[in-house]
Amino acid sequence: MQDTLQKVLDEAHAKHQYVSDLTRYQREDYWIASLHGDCEDFALWARNRLATLGITSDLVYVLTENGGDHMVLSVEGWILDSRHKWLHRRDDLRYDWISIGQPDGRWFRIDS
Repeated sequence: MQDTLQKVLDEAHAKHQYVSDLTRYQREDYWIASLHGDCEDFALWARNRLATLGITSDLVYVLTENGGDHMVLSVEGWILDSRHKWLHRRDDLRYDWISIGQPDGRWFRIDS
């Protein structure tokens, strides 16, 4: 599993070009599965790619160590992140874990 996740993360980082939603869509926030966009787009792309491999994942909304909004993808405690080229375990990242979005569209608050 870990090797597959890292391969998907490698593919995403190799193709990803950061563009803010404001620049691309003239909106503060717009989500689309794309490697030409921001962290939400990156996470959605990775979630879709993993789904083609039969791997279920969850979107996770976090606050970074600097308090910025950020979205990552979680698979069995492994985190795929547009800010990091290597897989990390959740506990290894200095993020505040706010909420988790499951594939069916439901979001749940994370109690730390």
